[in-house]
Amino acid sequence: MIKTLPLSTQAAIEASDAALVVSTNAPGLSPAPPSPPSPVPKFTTDEMRAFFTNQVLEKTKNDPEKAKELEQRVSETVYETFEMCKKFAETGKLDLTRKDQKIESLEARISDLEAKLEEKHQEYLKKDRQLSNLETGYLRRGLGISRHQLRNGRSEGGGAKEEKKAGPNSVNQYK
Repeated sequence: MIKTLPLSTQAAIEASDAALVVSTNAPGLSPAPPSPPSPVPKFTTDEMRAFFTNQVLEKTKNDPEKAKELEQRVSETVYETFEMCKKFAETGKLDLTRKDQKIESLEARISDLEAKLEEKHQEYLKKDRQLSNLETGYLRRGLGISRHQLRNGRSEGGGAKEEKKAGPNSVNQYK
């Protein structure tokens, strides 16, 4: 199974190609075979970071918080790309296990946060029920309603007796 990294911009693809060219021509390695002239320029790590930092600044002019976050991610991505290219040049194989481990750790963190959120939600529901019961108790006492009346749906206040209407079988029929 072949794994690929999702790269979001053409510049990132070009940077990866440039990193491969730079890393294969590194001292101590066998020289790269001559190839036809390539439109891909050779960059250093600092040049790559500067290029992507300028791209980030252009896209996040009004949001400095987002700019810092994106700049950090770009820096990490550039570093990881160079490291992957070095390993690829040495071994001839592309190793993506680090990315997989990072994804697994993020998934584990997400599930932990979901469990904590569910726990907090249950605590909230419990406290909400307690508060509701407390409010109902104060309201019930204020209106003079007994618990029995409340449970049975009778909400006449203070136990006031309702006067019976005169009906055909009523004692008050002939008053």
